[in-house]
Amino acid sequence: MAGASLLTLLDDIATILDNVASMSKMAARKTAGILEGGMI
Repeated sequence: MAGASLLTLLDDIATILDNVASMSKMAARKTAGILEGGMI
């Protein structure tokens, strides 16, 4: 039982980290777009 809970927890953490990575990439692209737009 505890093993299954641990696996579920690890899966949740992996999902959260994946979401954070995706949001970071999107934020980086937006920031780059704003910087490029400001320079031109």
